[in-house]
Amino acid sequence: KRELGWSASAIGVFGGEGILIEGKGMCCSVGGMVKESLGGVHVAHFDGDWILNTEPLEEVEEDEEIPDLSYDPDDRVLSAVNSTDYKRAYFITVEHKTYGKGGKLLKSGFNRDKTGRLHACTTFVVSINPRSIMDICQLDQGVSTHPNNVKIYSHISDAAAPPAPYSPSLVPDSVPVLGFPLRGGPFLCSQSFGGRFTHYTPATYYSLDFECEIGSTVIAVDDGVVRSVQDTNMAGGIHAENLFFWNSIILEVVPQGRKKPIFVEYVHIKARSSVVKEGQRVKKGDRLCQSGDVGFCPLPHLHLQAYESLDKEALSIPFALENQSGVLVRPEAGTQYAPPSSSPSSSSATPPLSSPIADSDFILPGASSPPLSPPPSPPCSPSSSVPSTSPYVVEIDGKRYRFKKGILYRSSALDRMLNMADIENLMNKLRVRNVVDLRYGD
Repeated sequence: KRELGWSASAIGVFGGEGILIEGKGMCCSVGGMVKESLGGVHVAHFDGDWILNTEPLEEVEEDEEIPDLSYDPDDRVLSAVNSTDYKRAYFITVEHKTYGKGGKLLKSGFNRDKTGRLHACTTFVVSINPRSIMDICQLDQGVSTHPNNVKIYSHISDAAAPPAPYSPSLVPDSVPVLGFPLRGGPFLCSQSFGGRFTHYTPATYYSLDFECEIGSTVIAVDDGVVRSVQDTNMAGGIHAENLFFWNSIILEVVPQGRKKPIFVEYVHIKARSSVVKEGQRVKKGDRLCQSGDVGFCPLPHLHLQAYESLDKEALSIPFALENQSGVLVRPEAGTQYAPPSSSPSSSSATPPLSSPIADSDFILPGASSPPLSPPPSPPCSPSSSVPSTSPYVVEIDGKRYRFKKGILYRSSALDRMLNMADIENLMNKLRVRNVVDLRYGD
């Protein structure tokens, strides 16, 4: 429920320019998200360099029914159709190999169902203008020409109305300050406020994602009372169906300087990991649960957001976090952060700090002020995401696979020769959790 909807004003606020934030293990941040963290999810809001084509929808008869998705069995092209007068958001999962512009193979990812079985798939998160068609991808030649045999799942929603530009409940001078939600670190912020992946809706606009190993300790961001615990779901990965199944804990807190409480939600937590129960009082820094990858979650991470009520229609509100130096920050995608009690390993450079929080740092959906521009940084180093030590190599039926610490590595060159069923079987055999592409080497 928190991942759906669409806000035109939110899209306009954060823009689409690529930025780089320096930090330990530098990553490229574009549109408030780290593209390397999408794990088989491809994002295009109205246009993109990987989509096949976009064009206006021809005039149709008033009583003519137009499908939301169209598959042409002759050229194997999957298209999304918006026949309405509103902008629409589409989450589409395809369980076949897919190809983008120029015949380029689009990276696939993996999903874990509620039984724990893994399967390969590719997911598209796209927004489409009114009365328009987007040719998203071409399916693999091995796909049956009969549309009923094409494995596609979708969730499609109309544009959500953006919140009022300056709602009294969201004025910047009342931004709550929260403690860091994880122990240890530093942790990469893979999606910041207004991120184009899933934080572009009014419901989730002011949300943060921190990549962390499954089992990382999640802690209370302030003194408070546990209001909700949901940790029984098991499924996770990039399948769009996971938008409706997740685990979370909601904590009611009254941050310093505020009279009314807010509700902080921790999402994607590990199944059956909660050590607290509803109604329990906790102190800032107390252990709540373990982080996980349950729900719509390409890579294991903790999703954090806050509301002013528990109403299902409540919108997210801006907040600030304490970092490792005790400075209040608005985390940016591509930078690593840690709680005040943690310090980065001596073998790694200390991540730079974001500027201290100022009222102007928070741009509300619908506001006319542009977001703050980050300082210029050096070009992104693609080799930074490559493991520091060579992963183990296993050869099966003449095909080479690499895995290490629960991660299967594969090269894009090999990917063209691999059968998805082979990868799925290997993933389940080795109990591998994630898949990433190698940047260098075979």
